[in-house]
Amino acid sequence: MRIVQIIPNLASGGAERFVVDLCNELSKEYEVHLITFFDADNSEFLRNSLTNKTHTHTLGKKIGFDMKIIFKLFRIIKIIKPDLIHSHLSSLNYLLFVIPFFRNVSFIHTVHNDAFKEAGYKWIKKTRSLFYNKKLILPVTISSESDRSFREAYKKTVPTLILNGRVYPDKTILFEKAERFINSIKLTSDTKIFVTIGRLETQKNQLMLVNSFNRLLTKYQDSKLIIIGGERNSETSKRIKKQLKEKAGNNIILLGELENATDYLHLAEYFCLSSLHEGMPITLIESFACKCIPICTPVGGMKEMIENIDSNLLSNSTSEDDYLKALDYAITLNENNRESLKNELAKSFENNYSMKICSERYIELYYNSISVRKRKSLLPV
Repeated sequence: MRIVQIIPNLASGGAERFVVDLCNELSKEYEVHLITFFDADNSEFLRNSLTNKTHTHTLGKKIGFDMKIIFKLFRIIKIIKPDLIHSHLSSLNYLLFVIPFFRNVSFIHTVHNDAFKEAGYKWIKKTRSLFYNKKLILPVTISSESDRSFREAYKKTVPTLILNGRVYPDKTILFEKAERFINSIKLTSDTKIFVTIGRLETQKNQLMLVNSFNRLLTKYQDSKLIIIGGERNSETSKRIKKQLKEKAGNNIILLGELENATDYLHLAEYFCLSSLHEGMPITLIESFACKCIPICTPVGGMKEMIENIDSNLLSNSTSEDDYLKALDYAITLNENNRESLKNELAKSFENNYSMKICSERYIELYYNSISVRKRKSLLPV
């Protein structure tokens, strides 16, 4: 089976990390090609994470809508001759123009975010809906919440639900450096370390998190919050970074974007996610694997993931007051309860969110899709 994965770029986001992991897993047995539209400024780390078994292609997309990408996609698909194309994020918006020319290729699209938000413009949503309804594209959702939003957006189409997966995040060669840093900021051996990982943007809601944490510090001064995440080239991102620095104080540390962010999940006691909306965050799956206790807002796939572990770690809303209650609950857990929770997290990762399980489900879907496509090609026109 010859498989093509398509994603706009390999910037350091959850969907991008997922696609790299999936390519690495699939390429153990199949011929895998990864097409990106352009190289992001910070794409080198994820690109270097790909094994040499994955064939990579970059199309050199320009800023804005680039008509040439449609022709480049057409040409490269003709050259590769794939059995199946699996698209992610907004890459489908360009793929829509070439799908009708490849009737013998199966097309799958994973919806990583809210279906309404991912589609964007109304005409794109209408075109996607047409392709879904005619079964030219098989949609995949990644959580019960994204499944619900998809069914609401595209009422005539039933998606396939496959939970996101992640390769176990081993400690990197920079782990000892991270460990030395953690030890240097601890006031005592009992200092509680919280970490959050995510781009500095409105969606991630870090300002609310910092406000909640500052209020937590009035009761628990021996606590530190580490914020890992780079700013995007936008005024909003720069403004958020400036505001975070103003509110930080001595107990909140901004480290920027790091290649070894998962090392801090191995070292921290708690992982914070304060997002306003999400699909199924790869960083949350990583926290499960690293036994780092998560404290989350009740959005997207985070809700079902946390409710299956301990619903008290889930705030009632995305408000500062409600998130503070969840922080307060987490920090007051006794040692036995914390250890029990950590074991539950590791068990849940192995049983539900490992890349091995995830890739097996995708492979089954790939074969079923190809089989259906071949049967349809034998039918009289």
